[in-house]
Amino acid sequence: MAFDGDAAGQVPTTGRGGLTGPAPRSALRTRLAGLLAAALALGVLAACSDPAEPADPDPDRPSTAPSSTATAPDVPAEQVRTALGSIDPCSLLVPASPGEAGPGYAEGPHTCAADLGDVRMRVRVGVPYDTASRAASEQRTVEGLTAYADPDRCRLVFGAGPGHGIAIEVDERCDALPRAAGVVGRALADVDRHLRSPGPDEHSACALMAGAVDDPATLVDTSGGSSQGLDHCEITTGPATSRNELSLQYAEVRFTDLARRLGGNRVRIAGRDAVLVRGDGTCYLHSYLWPTRAEGRGRAHTEAVLSAGTCAEARSVAREVVAASATEPDRPRPVADLLTRGG
Repeated sequence: MAFDGDAAGQVPTTGRGGLTGPAPRSALRTRLAGLLAAALALGVLAACSDPAEPADPDPDRPSTAPSSTATAPDVPAEQVRTALGSIDPCSLLVPASPGEAGPGYAEGPHTCAADLGDVRMRVRVGVPYDTASRAASEQRTVEGLTAYADPDRCRLVFGAGPGHGIAIEVDERCDALPRAAGVVGRALADVDRHLRSPGPDEHSACALMAGAVDDPATLVDTSGGSSQGLDHCEITTGPATSRNELSLQYAEVRFTDLARRLGGNRVRIAGRDAVLVRGDGTCYLHSYLWPTRAEGRGRAHTEAVLSAGTCAEARSVAREVVAASATEPDRPRPVADLLTRGG
């Protein structure tokens, strides 16, 4: 799948059957119908019996049967990222009552912000949150789900899988965090209604960088003490000052305008326009991967910002990223199975 970074008027929709057209929403819901039962098992909704589910028209799709465990299973990090990548972050900010929050503003494929009264809130899907981070936080129960209050920031993280989470942040007004967490918690209680149509926006930064490493364990989602989630990834080999890092963000300008603002050298990477900007000991490569429609922004491009110690290394990793961006994302496991319930 090739896209021209300057073709601002072309915004194709994608599907799992070969990126040829919009995927029917009903098909997606059929595939994920079992997630409601999983949410019930988590204690999010009142106990009741579900009617029999219709047969899945695609027998090759993974089973959506709910997990029998009370807590998230020990799932490999790449599988957790794949599942969480199917969540539409802006959909999690849709309020239960009109005027409570929103509208959302997508900052990247897995990051969205919205106004909650006079407070700005943000959701980051797929932030790294391991056992040590959880132990250092105050455990809470929000809408029946286990969440962790960050002691040093106005942030709360819903646990998802053994080492990731869905973070809710507010700007300065920490007293607004419970309200913000409630909005997202209610959405996660019925998570199958907040999944995006299949397409390239499901890709995580680490999935795009997987071809550049031999060992997936060398891919991490965090930089220093901050947690960017699925829109950020690093290859940990080599000195920390010259690590390969990839960030995904949405941009609305044409690539020619972006390149003009950045300066640097225009190059071609695997048939895609890119610009190289040299800094102090670091080379930054900017390129557009795929066009999309972003909440609160309309037509946009998914911009990849890749940094490395040398421009030759940046170009080498960028070739793998561009190639991966043209592939169909892996099929996710049920998201509800990864959420942990409150005690």
